[in-house]
Amino acid sequence: MARQAPAAIDPVQPTALHVDAPVDPTTLRSEIEGDVRTTLLAFTGIAVIAAVVALGNSMVLAILERRAEFGLRRAVGARSVHVASMVVAESAIIGALGGLAGLVLGFAAVSAMTLLQHWSPIFDPVLAPLAVVGGILVGSLGGLVAAWQATRIQPQAALRS
Repeated sequence: MARQAPAAIDPVQPTALHVDAPVDPTTLRSEIEGDVRTTLLAFTGIAVIAAVVALGNSMVLAILERRAEFGLRRAVGARSVHVASMVVAESAIIGALGGLAGLVLGFAAVSAMTLLQHWSPIFDPVLAPLAVVGGILVGSLGGLVAAWQATRIQPQAALRS
């Protein structure tokens, strides 16, 4: 049809008219889905980085507030690895709770949007544990800087203040 249109519209000079054939809908759909997937992955990566930085900052501030506690732990015999593992475990628990809250809120948001649009909701239950595991990983990464900070606390200096 696209090749015949110029001759049908202007039989004298068919080369004066250029007609582009429309893109195949299945090809267009796959291109759009790929672009949306790439954009969502980029936003997810940015959100994960922001979460790690925010949680790390919060944990460092918590470590600074609890200097005396960590100094006392070190004074009674806790090694640096014990203090670091405690901080990372606390951070991982916070991350797990955040992942669980994100899972519940995300499921509620998807359910509400699909009900408002009269769509049928699609949720893959296999992906649900990934939210909690992702939260644990983000929490653990965020706690690494705080754990390093906690291991540098000297017992005598912390107990003096």
